[in-house]
Amino acid sequence: MTDPNPTPPSPTPPDRVGDPYALKDPYDEKRPKTKLTGRLRSAGVIVGCVVVLVVLAAAGLLVFNTLTPPNITAYAADGISISGLSDEDYIVTPDQLIGLDCEQTSASGSGSGQFGESKAGSVAAYGPFLETFLQSQGFSLSDFTRIKVYCKDGYSVILRPDMLEGEPILSVADGSEALAPYQRPLRMVIPGETTGKWAFGILRMEFVR
Repeated sequence: MTDPNPTPPSPTPPDRVGDPYALKDPYDEKRPKTKLTGRLRSAGVIVGCVVVLVVLAAAGLLVFNTLTPPNITAYAADGISISGLSDEDYIVTPDQLIGLDCEQTSASGSGSGQFGESKAGSVAAYGPFLETFLQSQGFSLSDFTRIKVYCKDGYSVILRPDMLEGEPILSVADGSEALAPYQRPLRMVIPGETTGKWAFGILRMEFVR
């Protein structure tokens, strides 16, 4: 049976697509940028780029220094006599030492001059720890009671491994630079120890049990 009073269908809203006023939110409008805001934002971008470039450059330099050993060609084949590690003395060269696991570090020492003035300071060092060298020969610092070091200027020093606070470094270079001629072929740096225990121009090392 047909309803004598049918409910009229809901009117279909008109198609407003394309109507510039349809569903328009006045807050969607972007506020125009002031010249000052734009300049500050541009300056921030420039500063950010500069900071990134500086960080990348520093990181690249660090990697380069880490991966590129110092140039020690001038004295790479000079010999250092080693006694006490085998039945006979033998020769070790800076070129062999730089082939070991090396450290590049700044080492500080303590000490005083002939008038009591302080000689404490920091030097750059590049080379293996003495312990690293000894391990490559099948030994350890604890195997010896004394280490005698002889230098080309006539200086010599006797080290007691059990009395050392710092670990000796066999420095074949001055940081990223070659050793000065008077320091070649080898320098021993002991961080934290009196500089009187350090040595340079080393020609011979004797290891005493």
